[in-house]
Amino acid sequence: MTAYNDKILRELKVENLADVIADVINDDPKRVEEDIRSFLYPRLDFICDPANHIFFLFEDSYIETEWKDMISVHYINTSYNVKNAVMRVHLFFSDTVDEKKYAGCFTLRTIDDVRFMLSYIWPNWKRLITGDGSDTYVMTYKKKVHILGQEIEFDTYPLFAQDNAVIKCAQAGMISMSSYLHEKYGYNKLRVLKINEAYSTGKTRVFPSKGLTPPQMMEIFNYYDIPVESQICYEDPQELKPYIDFCLESSLPVLLSIIVDNTNTKKEERHIIQIIGHTLETDTYKKKYLVYDDSGLFIRNSAGKDGFVYPESWENIKKKIKPKKSILFYPIHEKVYISFDDIQVFFADLRKRLKLEDLLEKANDPLIDTRILIVDNVVLKDFLKNRIQLDVNMGDKESMQEEINDIINKSLPHYLWYCEFQTAQRNLIFIADPTYNNKTTKNIILNKNPIISTNVLGILRKQIGKK
Repeated sequence: MTAYNDKILRELKVENLADVIADVINDDPKRVEEDIRSFLYPRLDFICDPANHIFFLFEDSYIETEWKDMISVHYINTSYNVKNAVMRVHLFFSDTVDEKKYAGCFTLRTIDDVRFMLSYIWPNWKRLITGDGSDTYVMTYKKKVHILGQEIEFDTYPLFAQDNAVIKCAQAGMISMSSYLHEKYGYNKLRVLKINEAYSTGKTRVFPSKGLTPPQMMEIFNYYDIPVESQICYEDPQELKPYIDFCLESSLPVLLSIIVDNTNTKKEERHIIQIIGHTLETDTYKKKYLVYDDSGLFIRNSAGKDGFVYPESWENIKKKIKPKKSILFYPIHEKVYISFDDIQVFFADLRKRLKLEDLLEKANDPLIDTRILIVDNVVLKDFLKNRIQLDVNMGDKESMQEEINDIINKSLPHYLWYCEFQTAQRNLIFIADPTYNNKTTKNIILNKNPIISTNVLGILRKQIGKK
C-alpha cells in the first residue's frame, strides 16, 4: 500500500526535500541538504527550475523493479543501508494536486548515500519548456500515476540514471530505451537482474561495472529479442546524421556512443547518450537535438551546465563523434525487412525514373530535401483520410484522392516506409511496403503517382510547453 508522509504539497526547496528524505533514510537533514545541493538538485534543473515555482508531494514507499534488482545483485552484499522500495516525488506548478499543473515525477533509491539516489525521471512533456523556448518535438508514451485518489495521465519519456556500480551509462541508456519501446510498441523490457547473464563476450569482473562494449550491448539486445541495428562512424561523423533523423521522425530513440573529455580525470571517456527528439525555432527553423544524458557528463562537457536533458546542435554533437570509435544503436521494427540503406536507394531510383526534379524545376519549386521515416499504417491512414492537405495547384485532386482511397482500403503491413520529397511549397509523398526482400523485382511502391501535399506527416508530439 502506497503511503504519503505529507498530504499537503510543499514548495520545492532543497531544505524541504531534505527533511522528508532524511526521515526515510534516518540521516541528519543538514547533511542530506548539502548532498542534495551538490548531487541531486543540479541534475533536475529542467523540471525543478526555481523560476517555475514548483511544489512537490512526497511518496515514501513505491515499488520499482530496477532498484529491487540492483539490491539483489549487488547492494545486499555491501555495507550501505538500503530499503526495497524507492521514494517518489511528484511535481506540480501549483500547491494542489491538479493534472493540468503536473510537471512529472522522479524516483530516489532508498540508500544512505544521496549521490547514488536518483533513479528514474519522468518529465511531463506537455508542461515543460526547453531552455531556449523553441517548440519541442519529442517521442513519448502515456504514463499513469495515482496520487491521493486521483489518476493522472501524462506524456513522458523515461530517463534511468546510473549508480556507477551496477549501472553505467550503457546499461542506463539501454534500460531507458527498452522501457520506452516496451510501453510504446510492446517490445520486451530489459531487467537489471538478467543483464549480466545476457552476454558472454569479453566478460570481466561484474561489480563495479566497467560499462559495456558495443558487441556486449548487441548481445544483450539479442538476448531480449529487441531488434536493434548499429551503424559505425567510419570516416565522417556526418555519416550518422541520416540514421538519427529517420529514427527520430519515426519516433524511435537512438543510443549514440561518443568520446568526451572528462574534466575531472583529464582523460577521454566513451559515453552513451540518448537522442529522443528535437527542438525547432519557429522563425528560423533552426534545429537542435534533444539529448538525454543519464550522468550529465556530455551536457557538462558540451554546454557547461548540469542536467539530464539538453537541446544541442548537430555541430556540437558531431565534435564528440570519433571515426572508428563512435557507434549508433537504433531499433528497427520486426517485419521491416528493407533497411534504411536500401530504401534510400529505392526512393532515389524512383525520383530519377519519374523525373521529379525536372517536374519541380518547371514549377519553379526545386527539390530541397528528402524525408524518410517508418510509420504505423493506422497513423498513415489517419493522416491520409483526415489530415492531409492536397496541393491542387500542382496535382490533379481527383487522381490523388483515388490513390489515397486505394491505400486506405488496402490491407497493409503494420509498418510502412514513408517518403516526402520536399520543396519550399509542397511535399511529394510515396509509400513503400517493407516486407519484401531488398533485392525484390516486385514493385514495393504503393502509389503509382506522387500524392502532393502542402503539409507533412508528423509522428513526434509537438510539445508547446505551456504550464
